[in-house]
Amino acid sequence: MNIPTFDNEDDRREYFIIFNRKLDLYVRLFETTVKRLFGADYTVDKLTASSLEIVDSITRSLLYDVELEFCKSNPKYKDDAEPIFLSNRIVKEIVTQAIEELNIDSGSNPA
Repeated sequence: MNIPTFDNEDDRREYFIIFNRKLDLYVRLFETTVKRLFGADYTVDKLTASSLEIVDSITRSLLYDVELEFCKSNPKYKDDAEPIFLSNRIVKEIVTQAIEELNIDSGSNPA
């Protein structure tokens, strides 16, 4: 999904209020995950790039699990869409496998 072309300033403002609220929540959850995994005195700026990716994946996975459990206990919040969670690692594996299969297919069937 892309940022929409807003019809008016009120819509643009509302969009970014929601964005900032969600960002603040994610940052708090991310920082909480870091502190729980590495200790209360550990700061995000000490993480390597690969560690950031892992903590992001853990945080997103936790959010997914919490949403599922919460919606199961509180059906009025359940979305009709089928829930799905793919970690960065899983997405990379799927893409790598698809590329490998495309390379195998294109090499064995020259047209």
